[in-house]
Amino acid sequence: MDLLDIAPDAVRRARAAGADAAEAFAITFTTRSVYIEDDVPKVGEDRQEAGLGVRVARGKRVAFASTTLASSEDARSGVAAAIDSLKQVPEDPDFSGFPTEAAKGEVAGVWDSRTASTDVPGLLEAATSFTDAATDLKGTSVPKAIFRIQDYAIRVANSNDVVANHRGTLVFCYLTAKCGSKGKFGEGIMKAMDTSIRAIDFPELGRTTSRRAAENLKARAFKGTLSGTAVLDPLDLGEMFIQTVGSAVNGENVQKKRSAWIDKVGKEIASVGVTIRDRPRMPKGLASCVVDDEGNATCDRTLVETGILKTYVS
Repeated sequence: MDLLDIAPDAVRRARAAGADAAEAFAITFTTRSVYIEDDVPKVGEDRQEAGLGVRVARGKRVAFASTTLASSEDARSGVAAAIDSLKQVPEDPDFSGFPTEAAKGEVAGVWDSRTASTDVPGLLEAATSFTDAATDLKGTSVPKAIFRIQDYAIRVANSNDVVANHRGTLVFCYLTAKCGSKGKFGEGIMKAMDTSIRAIDFPELGRTTSRRAAENLKARAFKGTLSGTAVLDPLDLGEMFIQTVGSAVNGENVQKKRSAWIDKVGKEIASVGVTIRDRPRMPKGLASCVVDDEGNATCDRTLVETGILKTYVS
C-alpha cells in the first residue's frame, strides 16, 4: 500500500466522524546517513519513516493531530485525536475554510534520481573522499562530520477534492577539520546543502575545511574597531533571516502578538534599499514546493519592497 494514499482516506474518515471539513498531510521519507569521528566512519544508517497530520474543522473550531504512519490503523487514531480535540479548542474567527484550488505544475531541480538512488556505501564513498582530502594536509584530522541524504514525498488532500503531490531530495553535510598541537588548535567548520549530490565536490570541501583550520590556527584576537563590509556565509545568513524576518512576517506570530511587525503593513520597516521576495518555486530551492504546509498553492510574492512591508505570510 502506498502510504501517501492514506491522506485522502484520512479526509474521508474525518468527514464520516463529524467534521464539516478536513485536510490531511502525508509524508514518506528515506534517510541515509554516515558519521565520521576522528577520521573513521562510525555509523551508517538507512531508515524509512512516514507521518500524517490531520486538520479538522467544525464551524469555526479547527483542531490538529499528527501521528507516525505505518498503516491505515494509524490514520484512524490520528483522525480520532483530531476530532476529539475539537471539543477543547476555541473558535478561530479568521478561519474561512481549506484551499479550493489544487496546485498546478512542478518545481524544477528539487528531486534528483542519482541522489535518491545513492545508498549508504555510496554515501560512505563520498564521505571518505572528503576525509582523505582534509587529512592530506599534514597534521590535520576530521574530529566530526555528518553526511546525510533524504528522499521524500508528500501528499496533501482535503474535503474540497484538492490533492497535491510533491517529491524532493536533500543532501546535508556538517564538516569539521582540526590541526595544531601543544594546546594550540585551529578548527575549520563548513556546512553544505543541495538538492543533488552531483552538485557537491566532496574532495574540494575537504581541502577547504582543512585550509580554514590552518588559517584559524594562525588567527589572533582582534582589538579595536574596524569599519568595512561584512561577508556572511549564505547558509548562516539564511538562518539569521528565518529567525528574524521569517518570524516577523509569520501570520501566526502576528495573530498571537509575537511579531515585531504587528500592524506594520504599508509602513516602513527597513531602509529603502531592502526588498524581500518569497520565491517558493525557485528551481533547485532547498524548501521549494508546489504547496505550503496547509495545502495552498504556492506563488511568488513580495514581502518587503524598498523598505515597505507589503504582506504577511499565512
